[in-house]
Amino acid sequence: PYLRPSRNRCSLYACHDALKVLLQLLKQEYENGKTMRDVDLTVRIYTESDYAWRLLQNSSRILQWGSFERLDDFQYEVEGPKYLANPDLLWALSRTFYKLINHDALVDTKGKPVSLGKTLNITYHHISDKYLDDFGMNENMKYLPSMAM
Repeated sequence: PYLRPSRNRCSLYACHDALKVLLQLLKQEYENGKTMRDVDLTVRIYTESDYAWRLLQNSSRILQWGSFERLDDFQYEVEGPKYLANPDLLWALSRTFYKLINHDALVDTKGKPVSLGKTLNITYHHISDKYLDDFGMNENMKYLPSMAM
């Protein structure tokens, strides 16, 4: 246990908790009898942490990390010292992400996976993207000269 976890650790933990909340919401819908087999779900999770966003902005990379069933087998490439990536939290988050995307996160009473949607697309974004999206500025930004960005 960390008595004084770093801000980076807390940010990564919060991003993992967002996945857990999503799982609970989907589970609740299933338990209320709502079928989601034919639903395309898109979830955007925003963080104010540059650290978390840099680690989690690539969904393919998170899926690759999540494919490791044990922390001891977990292999990942990050910029900078690996211990700063908080591998214990990064692996747990990646595992949850992997299970959600591959419909392995929830099973019925017979042990069969429950469909959490026809497709489930989860992406992490920086909070600044949310502000730009809200004002329609992200679309306009790509047309600006690169020096202005």
